[in-house]
Amino acid sequence: MLKREGMVQPYTKTLDGGWGWMIVIHFFLVPWLLLFVTYLERKLPPFLGLSLLLVDI
Repeated sequence: MLKREGMVQPYTKTLDGGWGWMIVIHFFLVPWLLLFVTYLERKLPPFLGLSLLLVDI
């Protein structure tokens, strides 16, 4: 089979970044953010609106 001149080669190397940052955000930063928000929820008065973040639907 002949190669066409306009065809683009698929990526052979992994892209820089990508899933590494996704893992860092979801498994490290998200739990810390939730801990901080729940801490603020308990320490601050309820009129500040932080309780809206933790309302069950």
